[in-house]
Amino acid sequence: MREIKFRVWSYRYKQFWYFGIGEEFTWYKGEHPDQYTGLKDKNGKEIYEGDIVQIYNLFRNPNRIDVVTLDEFRLWLKDEEWGYEGESLDNPGDTEVIGNIYENPELLEKKS
Repeated sequence: MREIKFRVWSYRYKQFWYFGIGEEFTWYKGEHPDQYTGLKDKNGKEIYEGDIVQIYNLFRNPNRIDVVTLDEFRLWLKDEEWGYEGESLDNPGDTEVIGNIYENPELLEKKS
């Protein structure tokens, strides 16, 4: 069974606040909670919505960078370059979390 956890980026304090189910937490206008996917990348780092991941796979472009998103309880890689949701994140062992959309938006700019 997947552990249910969330994080919220605090624009005021410029840091994440982490909390689990049953913990009381209040977020403010403009802040969005990101859910833990229950998956870990190739280095054992937890993967959350909003994480920017690099994909390492022989059948794909090794420089591919995507954003993790949850939609209707499905986990997707959202290809920011093409502007649509792409494939399912089936093998997190082929991915590495290299940042997130709050602290490292410049990683997505490099794709252009």
